[in-house]
Amino acid sequence: QPPTETLKVGPNYTFRDRLKGAYFRFFRGIMSGDASIVRLPMGELQKRVDWSQGLGSGITTIPEYPEDLIEVLDLYPVTENLTYVQVILDKENAETRLIVLEPTLTDDEKVLLARIKDTLQRTLNYDWERLSKMDKEVYIIQSVQSFLESRGIEITPVTKTRINYYIVRDFIGYGPIDVLTKDDHVEDISCDGNRSNIFVYHGKFES
Repeated sequence: QPPTETLKVGPNYTFRDRLKGAYFRFFRGIMSGDASIVRLPMGELQKRVDWSQGLGSGITTIPEYPEDLIEVLDLYPVTENLTYVQVILDKENAETRLIVLEPTLTDDEKVLLARIKDTLQRTLNYDWERLSKMDKEVYIIQSVQSFLESRGIEITPVTKTRINYYIVRDFIGYGPIDVLTKDDHVEDISCDGNRSNIFVYHGKFES
């Protein structure tokens, strides 16, 4: 018997729900003999299941560590497919650390991102502060698109997602600590001064 499950619909219909729907359609297609339903390459279904469970995505890479040095205590998505939080135990130093994982940039993407940032810093007009946060996000993503089109730069959808993420994070969000501010498990963020460590209080792992 093919697996069956009732899925949620409406505003709470998440990526994971859509993935489950694809999973069950996949098996129903096999059982019914309808090959047209099965469109995913070998291994792609498992990859998407892994992504839905917080194991990275085609946009963000989850690092692996030597088991004798590092123990991964927890790993969960903050923004699906984009950002993750990883809690690790550094066995050598007996230290628990929280790692923020964000979209993985190639060297070319880093260069392009720097060019776009430089241009935007010089060209954002005086109306910027009058915009709401939502309007700013639309405005700045349109500005990135205008930059690319005016220079005839063509990039892949994945690269555009990565670039837009960092532009929104740094111009509208809180920069390197933006993910921490969106993590419901993080109850407090503190820093003692310039070039000092950032400390967080985590609902599960505490300080």
